[in-house]
Amino acid sequence: MLPYYEPTDTELLICDLYQILDIRHPHELDIDQISNLWGADIIYYNGKPKSHWEDWGSVIFLDKYTSVEQQRADFFHELAHIVRHEGHQDDLPELFVDLQEIQASNFRLIASIPYYLLPTPLDMTWSEYIGLLSEEFRVPIKLAADRAEQIASRLHEEYHSYREDVELMKDKIKMAVSLFRSSQPKPPSKESIRLLQQLKNQISTL
Repeated sequence: MLPYYEPTDTELLICDLYQILDIRHPHELDIDQISNLWGADIIYYNGKPKSHWEDWGSVIFLDKYTSVEQQRADFFHELAHIVRHEGHQDDLPELFVDLQEIQASNFRLIASIPYYLLPTPLDMTWSEYIGLLSEEFRVPIKLAADRAEQIASRLHEEYHSYREDVELMKDKIKMAVSLFRSSQPKPPSKESIRLLQQLKNQISTL
């Protein structure tokens, strides 16, 4: 698991579902098993990827002539429509279809490369880490790069959020110290002590 990475609610849900299947390693992400978990069948045919769902069940159609990596990428994208969406895109406004596609693309990233299986990028360059994700999770290099960029963006946000929390805490501590000091009796200054001693000496000679 990647240290310091805070998963989203959707990522946590996917993690819980995958662990029901006892998926502990990237190579165990079997799309047939995952589709069964969601009650969907996979059909390989000569055509573009698509999904269809009714009350009786769901079907994901994958192009049998593409690579395994592309088939997996297409599977997770189409799975998103089954998991998250209602209605058929042919009957929906174009803007709504665009929104569904954006949501499906985001779902594909986190479902094909779940956070709890992320390798730690020790002593790796950016390109090496992307290559590792592509190889381990058997997805196209473009998908792996998009997921790596998403991870980096979230870590960057969390770092700044954490840094802001620290700075806020420092400010609160400084304010508390300042208020404490202002409430305490102030010690006399050196000049005040000198004048008091001078007055005392004058009184003692009377």
